[in-house]
Amino acid sequence: DFKDPDFYLKNQPNGSFKNAIKSTVPHTAWFSMGTDSADLDGDGRPDLLVADMSGTNHYKQKIGMGAMSASAEFLSTAFPRQYMRNAVFLNSGTDRLREAAHMTGLANSDWTWTVRLSDFDNDGLVDVFFTKGMAVNLNVADNSEATKIFPGETEWAKHQRAKTGPLKEQNLAFQNLGNLNFNDVSKKWGLDHVGMSYAATASDLDRDGDLELIVANLEEEVSIFKNNSQDSHRILVKLKGTRSNPAGIGSTIRIRSGSTTQIRYLTLSRGYMASGEAIAHFGTGKNDKIDELSVHWPSGHKQVFNNLSSDQIYTITEPGKEPIKPQTKETNKLFSPMPTSLAGLKHKETLYDDYAVQPLLPQKNSQLGPGMAWGDIDGDGDDDFYLAGAKNDKGKLIRNNGSGKFTRLTGGDLAADFAAEDMGALFFDSDSDGDLDLYIVSGGVECTKNDPILQDRLYLNNGKGAFTKAPKGTLPEMLDSGSTVTCSDFDSDGDLDLFVGGRVVPGEYPTSPKSYLLQNVDGKFNDITDSMAPGLRSYGMVTSAIWSDANGDKRPDLLVTYHWAPIRVYINTGSGLESDPKTSGLSELWGWWNGISAGDVDSDGDIDYAVSNFGMNTKYHPKAKKPIRVFYGDFDGTGESTIVEAKYENNVLLPIRGRSCSSNAMPFLLDKFKTFDSFARASLQEIYTPTKLDNSKIYKATELQSGILINNGKGNFEFKPLPKIAQIAPGFGIDLSDFDGDGNLDIYMVQNFYGPEPETGHMAGGLSQLLKGDGKGSFTPISPERSGLVVFEDTKSLTRKDLNGDGWNDYIVGVNNGNLKIFTNDNATGNRILSINLKGIAGNTTGVGSIVTAKISDGSVRVAEVYSGSGYLSQNPPTISFATKASDKVTEVSIAWPNGKESVTEISEGSSMIEIKQPE
Repeated sequence: DFKDPDFYLKNQPNGSFKNAIKSTVPHTAWFSMGTDSADLDGDGRPDLLVADMSGTNHYKQKIGMGAMSASAEFLSTAFPRQYMRNAVFLNSGTDRLREAAHMTGLANSDWTWTVRLSDFDNDGLVDVFFTKGMAVNLNVADNSEATKIFPGETEWAKHQRAKTGPLKEQNLAFQNLGNLNFNDVSKKWGLDHVGMSYAATASDLDRDGDLELIVANLEEEVSIFKNNSQDSHRILVKLKGTRSNPAGIGSTIRIRSGSTTQIRYLTLSRGYMASGEAIAHFGTGKNDKIDELSVHWPSGHKQVFNNLSSDQIYTITEPGKEPIKPQTKETNKLFSPMPTSLAGLKHKETLYDDYAVQPLLPQKNSQLGPGMAWGDIDGDGDDDFYLAGAKNDKGKLIRNNGSGKFTRLTGGDLAADFAAEDMGALFFDSDSDGDLDLYIVSGGVECTKNDPILQDRLYLNNGKGAFTKAPKGTLPEMLDSGSTVTCSDFDSDGDLDLFVGGRVVPGEYPTSPKSYLLQNVDGKFNDITDSMAPGLRSYGMVTSAIWSDANGDKRPDLLVTYHWAPIRVYINTGSGLESDPKTSGLSELWGWWNGISAGDVDSDGDIDYAVSNFGMNTKYHPKAKKPIRVFYGDFDGTGESTIVEAKYENNVLLPIRGRSCSSNAMPFLLDKFKTFDSFARASLQEIYTPTKLDNSKIYKATELQSGILINNGKGNFEFKPLPKIAQIAPGFGIDLSDFDGDGNLDIYMVQNFYGPEPETGHMAGGLSQLLKGDGKGSFTPISPERSGLVVFEDTKSLTRKDLNGDGWNDYIVGVNNGNLKIFTNDNATGNRILSINLKGIAGNTTGVGSIVTAKISDGSVRVAEVYSGSGYLSQNPPTISFATKASDKVTEVSIAWPNGKESVTEISEGSSMIEIKQPE
């Protein structure tokens, strides 16, 4: 409870226990109360729910917050972080737990004591029951007597003196609907008792196969709720131990019925100050048969029973003989950490207080990196690497020496610019001399608006990997805090042009910065945004972009993701870039988009897109007609603009931030709302007035799910959200590629964001997510236990590259204020892979923008494009890969080159890597 940390005591082989809380969870509840364990997501692993005391509606939350300033330092420094909400820890099968309270709708349950996880309706899914209430109401921020402190006075005596009175709350019950969806059925199930309920337990008192609830109430009789479920099948399992304890406590019981697997861990102490009977209950829904029942005893014995009937009470006796020592079975992982010198590279963030400039920022904008880029800077055939640096932390230029060995290159003009905050980075031939130069976007907010430190930088290559800063005038003046850079020959003149996205205006979030379309004219870049791309300049806060042929006319179009705006598709007409959001089908998808990757996910010959967003596991739950809004205007008459976040509850627009933090930024609120109660009861219009709200800049978000943009071939898209588990944390870097060689594109997305303001807290419930594609536009999540991809840090950029020369792409993950994470692809499918490198002309040496089509021996056709900049602040190597089953092969590759020429290459038997030159 309160500021003391929770403990997770992990049993060691020698019988001792080790507190592993810091290495196991992303955060904990702040005022931890009762806890219970059961399989909430139906994956056969026990999960954990820890109860706290966060209010279930706007009024309760704002009353309960009080003056948060006293806890600001604690909220920002506790490790692991502690937040005032319930914690739903999902077992990933690894040493790390994911956390999903907001996504499940179980984050807020008022002043909670017991949590009980049981299948109350016998449908095979574990439901949730909370008891609530308190003998004295401690949420008394407006009671001046309760805030006085007298020497020697107990907490109880203080509240008697202050006459705070009891806190009576309604208990809550949630039905598990599957797929981490829970529905409040408190009234429907008759479990909406109002009072002060503490301990609770569940037991089948009448032995009819369903569970009754027994609840201990303060100043009332004990409540017994009879379960009248009759429509579903069920079983009870009782254990008799011989070598283990008599009741089999500590045993794990599993059943398989149809396609459903369930697990129960037999224990007595559950919830809060409660003990149950040593009997396991399973609901089986419509299944009247149990295909398999297994018992794992503490002694090591395992028993398996098949073809059992439902609606029975089974008593199972443990064998008396010596158990056979169980054989440990390791899960074959698809990826594993790679020991390489790259893994020692660290991005070191410079700590900066964004809130000193804008107190009501929803998130920090000073820790959005690092970016990363791959390119062959010395012409030796190996891709070299750049890791972007934070302010006052030098970027790292790494030479690839081959055979997995890397050397850091130091000194020179790159090192001299260490004071700038690097964001996106890009290797490309800027001056048409045949080697790759390096463009770096300057960003961040550790400066003032229009500060010269925000000028982007271009470094010219001498052909041997040594870089010199381009002469002044090579780039136009660009004193904007940027994000991404990506290139393509959009004007078809043979050299590469640039799009540079503006991310934020320092001190003026969420206003739109400038973005730039830069035309390459003999190595000098001219700003042609206003003449060639109307609307691109200041549409919104750009997070990522990609050049890709969205409408099938073989010209590179530009797709841009934004924060507080829809994704935009800028169609290349041959004379400029034009955008019509209504035509693209994306006009209503206002999101906090982060990354974009491209590929043909449904095998129909056009290019689709995977886009990362903030996900569903946050306190923000927007809908199309009830968006999250942010207002930016002068609300206090000082001439300075302030941020006001807003949400809908019961069709009323309400402030997201509380009285304490809002009044710190706008002191007039203390006079207007003299109590927390009055502020909590006020609508947004009552607080700030309709006139001032209407005169402010208004932004909204309606869609926070990451997903797929399915292309109809003409640049019109259907948005398909990724599976729910992929929404467990904000996604940033995202990649579309065929990791297992089955011919279908898969997705890997890295997650988590440590930047939200302290009261909101880290959005860090994820471990990254691998999803297997079916070639038809649908994706199935792969558990971290199977994928081996466990990244719990504040991850941002993501690239893929074959680091060990086996032909399969490995993953490189950029971590904010942390070391790179490198994962090798341990593919063991036996499938074939053909890697293709394009040899373009000077000015576009890697054939960026080429459309590559592969014919497969089974008659299928695959299509891919060559990109230079994609994902989130990321540039992959330009290698194109096509994979086939072992019995098939690529027979022919045709290429539509950026200059309009085409080539066809027949592929000889046994080829695994080829180079194709652009025709003269």
